[in-house]
Amino acid sequence: MVRASSAISSGPVSSTGSGFCPSPTSLTARESQILRWLHAHRARAVSRGELLENVWDSRGDLQTRTVDMTIANLRQKIEQDPTRPKIVTTVKGVGYAWGDA
Repeated sequence: MVRASSAISSGPVSSTGSGFCPSPTSLTARESQILRWLHAHRARAVSRGELLENVWDSRGDLQTRTVDMTIANLRQKIEQDPTRPKIVTTVKGVGYAWGDA
């Protein structure tokens, strides 16, 4: 698992030493921003609206699947088993969290 927010960056990401990526991958800038935001607020779950406002710089009350689709794509890249996420988890009725927040 990533241990520090400074380790999260866009571009190639390698599993060497961290054990969280199945293979080297490239994250988009938006995916990196999501990981940074979730890590910075890892003590709690964050809502889709909060991610829209702080990562997309959009209104948080927009009805869109953009956040969900980006999280799904991100999980494909960083989770060993995207159907059972351990890094970016879903908190039902709230949004997403870093690990088991």
